[in-house]
Amino acid sequence: MSYISDTVSIENHDLIYLLPSKDVYEVGEDMWFKAWLLDRSSLGLSGRSRTLYLRIYSPGDSIVWDEMYPIKDGRADGHVYVGEGWKEGEYRMEAYAKSSFHNDSTEALHPRKIIVVDRIAQIDSLTRALSAADSIAGAKSFRLDLLPEGGYLVRGLTCRVAFKATDRAGMPVDVTGAVTEDGKPVADVRSTHDGMGYFYLRPASGKEYRLKLSSGEEYCLPEIKDNGTVMSLTGQNDRFIGITVRRAGGIGPESMTLSAKMRGVTCCTAEISVSDSVRVNLPMRYFPRQGIAEVTLSDGEGRPVAERLVYVNPQRKLNISVKTDKDRYGRVSHGKLSVHAEDEDGKPVQAELCVAILDKWYKNDRARETILSHCMLSEQVRGNIHNPAYYFDEGNTDRMQALDLLLMTQGWRRFTWMDSVGGDAAGDENGEVLSDCITGRSVIKRNRKKKEIEEQPVKILSHDGKTKMLWTDSDGNFIIHPDVLDEFRGGYIYISPLMKAEGLKTEIEIDSPVERIDGARRNKEMFMPLFRQPEEIGEKDYEISTGLGAYALRGVTVKANKKKIFTDKMMGRLDSLAKIQDVGGWLCRHKDVFGDWRYYINDYILGKSHTFCWPGLPDSIPQDGGIYYIPHSKKMKTIYIAPKFSEKELMRRNNILRTKGYYAKREFYQPDDNDLRMNVVDPRNTLLWSPSVITDEKGNAEIPFVTSDDTGTFLGIVEGTNGFGLLGSKQIEFIVQK
Repeated sequence: MSYISDTVSIENHDLIYLLPSKDVYEVGEDMWFKAWLLDRSSLGLSGRSRTLYLRIYSPGDSIVWDEMYPIKDGRADGHVYVGEGWKEGEYRMEAYAKSSFHNDSTEALHPRKIIVVDRIAQIDSLTRALSAADSIAGAKSFRLDLLPEGGYLVRGLTCRVAFKATDRAGMPVDVTGAVTEDGKPVADVRSTHDGMGYFYLRPASGKEYRLKLSSGEEYCLPEIKDNGTVMSLTGQNDRFIGITVRRAGGIGPESMTLSAKMRGVTCCTAEISVSDSVRVNLPMRYFPRQGIAEVTLSDGEGRPVAERLVYVNPQRKLNISVKTDKDRYGRVSHGKLSVHAEDEDGKPVQAELCVAILDKWYKNDRARETILSHCMLSEQVRGNIHNPAYYFDEGNTDRMQALDLLLMTQGWRRFTWMDSVGGDAAGDENGEVLSDCITGRSVIKRNRKKKEIEEQPVKILSHDGKTKMLWTDSDGNFIIHPDVLDEFRGGYIYISPLMKAEGLKTEIEIDSPVERIDGARRNKEMFMPLFRQPEEIGEKDYEISTGLGAYALRGVTVKANKKKIFTDKMMGRLDSLAKIQDVGGWLCRHKDVFGDWRYYINDYILGKSHTFCWPGLPDSIPQDGGIYYIPHSKKMKTIYIAPKFSEKELMRRNNILRTKGYYAKREFYQPDDNDLRMNVVDPRNTLLWSPSVITDEKGNAEIPFVTSDDTGTFLGIVEGTNGFGLLGSKQIEFIVQK
């Protein structure tokens, strides 16, 4: 037997992990987020994409947020405003990048859940309603999956059969029962974790097997073959993975190949000869990372016969320890969070960490997910996983046994038994859907028909007046690169053609990512973590008192008289120019009999002008809302109403097209000493959001924070990476009291 190690990846794609500042938001609040772009094979930070597309979908599946953010060296962070119009319910955050989103139906969507409430006091009733909806949906049917280890049952060979019981909503259901042989019990059936368990069975010839549950349901077992080969995991430690291959009904030994892959990378292969039974020990030194190893058995012609998923190297992660300088804090007081990062050998690691401190009531179990559970598990198996974070909490002593059950019942061949990613890709060879840039073209039209053009200049303008010049290629195509998008960040980007020709009209066309994203999403399945809400949640005291006889208001609505104001400087400028060009009337002035100046508006009403006045006198342009005298009229005064132009009309008049650039950058508010000296209520429920904390060469970092007038239990959440494949997550609690 010989082993061959191969570390060549067959996939060159990335995945995105999203971490919002908290899981529950009140309308009108700010949301902060961090996104890591990681190579699927190595889980190292990826530099393949430079633009993050972030969408948020409402409970009714409508888009409430659709913006772009810059990605720098595999990292992005930004701000989202939870609008007053967002309705109460569970929302989904989806993030896409050029290298993580393809025309590939095997690629699934993994949104991040958040909850929006009007007031935090409503979170209890909302989560109960969501859980009740899950229960109602799940009560309508019951599902039991039976999955023989390695693929199928063979008569005469003992096989482990895993099972998983769920309701229609995908929630686990614990079951008990027995497997019968011609009506006689031969194996007990009992769930051991989240509706999952296993039993052993050696099918005999001429016998009938059924599974009977204590609740009365009966199920047939999967097909039992008269001859074939089965594969099972029979041992695993820090030195090897033990795989046993057994064969029944064959004539003579058969040459077979055992191969192991992780994330599309072939770790090792072994050539074996199987007569009846052979054990193979795959050396752990060939498995460099933590994660799911896919062990596949193939026959002599390379056809897959059986597969087993095995979780390896759970210790290879970024170990993060977190502590506060106190266990309890008073209101509006200084605190300090100390973080230490090291590898599995206890050596200090320089890492980039995202740190958040929030009121525990704004953390939601229905969205329970960490960087480890998302990247190591949720992105690697098919289907919705109940409480994926459970398998990465070292406080759960049975987590590895439970994880092995999950892989036997919910494993998915993400890389094995198929061609390299992109089998149904459309477009380029990588099936890419998105671009890091804004792309478009300048076209010349005559009589509504496009005409061939040569290279020409195009002007781009930012919302605040910055300008740049671009040149198209010979087909009129142009590209606005991420560097320019970053420079023009914070508003719309305006694009205008500069070429003008007699009798010809030059227009700009922009490639929109909206249709491309929507088109690719339709071919993808969506998977999200599940979690059964505990029966008793409790109540949150949402009134925050300063001790000064004042209380914090949870929401204030400010209304103003409706008047259109252009907040974008570019649109305001275009509006001003249009009003000058299309002014309805002009002014002149004369002294009345008392010697006071009067301003008369001419040509504002047909036939009402001073024949001896002409435009160009001082104050010759009337102001919107101004009161002026009308020449030769019984109606002595009028209020001037300037022409009104829509944004669409303003851009049409100036032959300008606009498109969204990168969303504006904002800083997370942290009070300084001056703020603390003010006797003002501080109702903050998020005390700290620091998306990029870098540990020093000793693996240490200290982050100061200030508590607010909010009291109760607070969570300190730290997640991050060393940039080269080690991921880690840690959470602590502390108290803020009156």
